[in-house]
Order: sequence, then C-alpha cells, then structure tokens
Amino acid sequence: MILKILLAIAVVLLMLMVVFRKKIRKITMNKPLFILGILLALTGAFLMWNAHILGENARSIAPIMGIVGIGLITTSSLLYKSKKTLNQ
Repeated sequence: MILKILLAIAVVLLMLMVVFRKKIRKITMNKPLFILGILLALTGAFLMWNAHILGENARSIAPIMGIVGIGLITTSSLLYKSKKTLNQ
C-alpha cells in the first residue's frame, strides 16, 4: 500500500517536472549553500536512524539538524534570486 502511494507521488512529481521544465531550468542557486543543506539534512537523517553513535543527546539534535538542512536547501535558490533582482 505504501509503495503504491510513493509511486503515485513520484509519477506526479515527474509529470510536474516535465510540464514546468523551462521554469526549472531558469532557477539558479547558491551551490555551496545547497550542498551544505544536503549534507546537514543527510547527517540529521543518519543520526535519527542511528542515534546511539553520539548517545541519547543525538535524538534531540537530529531532527533540528534535518530541519535546518531543509531550510538551507530551500533558501539556496531564494537568496540567489533576490540578490539577482536587487542588482538589476
């Protein structure tokens, strides 16, 4: 059941990417900030999965790391876009 839902979501996302491919290509981003966000989100996910590496304190830090990582990923394109419009 869950696999069917995930496949349906993947198909919808793929269709949206095909429809909006011209707008997606125009988006530019701050690549170092994007990479930092990816690494932070993956580190948070790893600590949520295997929290006994750092002890019990990792269970409270891991979700925060994931949320901050996702925030950095989203702002990597927003900040670059706003700087570009301010300079023009």
